[in-house]
Amino acid sequence: NSKVLYPFVDTEKLNPSKSFDGGYYLIISRLNKYKNVDIAVKAFRNNGRQLKIVGVGPELGKIRESASENIEVLGKVSDALLESLIAGCKGLIITAEEDFGMTSIEAQAFGKGVICFGQGGVLETVIPGKTGNYYLEKTPQSLNQALEIFVSLKINPTDCFTNAKKFSKQKFKEQLRSHINDYKKSSKLANT
Repeated sequence: NSKVLYPFVDTEKLNPSKSFDGGYYLIISRLNKYKNVDIAVKAFRNNGRQLKIVGVGPELGKIRESASENIEVLGKVSDALLESLIAGCKGLIITAEEDFGMTSIEAQAFGKGVICFGQGGVLETVIPGKTGNYYLEKTPQSLNQALEIFVSLKINPTDCFTNAKKFSKQKFKEQLRSHINDYKKSSKLANT
């Protein structure tokens, strides 16, 4: 009987009106082995599409070494540049099984779709066929197949933004109040 209160994303400062098509896909991730960013590097080396990778971590050197000309590994960037990168991407790529995945919501707040490994928190934040799609095997081939489907989806930025608003600060406050009120009501009933 647990109730889940999702964390919030500041959707007020992130919105589709700031978006543009910069011609690239984007990964924002800590560069640890379990994040599987290497899968995306292999996939994009094969498909020739533009990819930008933001993040630092123990795998940074390996990722840079294995990147081809169409893959730019940026490392750590400022918040302003990060927002601009999200606003300009064709879609966000998530290669790890995330507990929740705030970046998927941030991308959708900019009206951007998400291509993600179909496990974990993204199952609750990305609507397949509407705000993105999943790939189910941790392979470059599976990611590239999902990317081909994503391109044909014609993601509607308004659908993405509407979905992101479910995780807004305002919704968080409303849900927190509701949970507290429900708890108070159930406590009173238990004490009678």
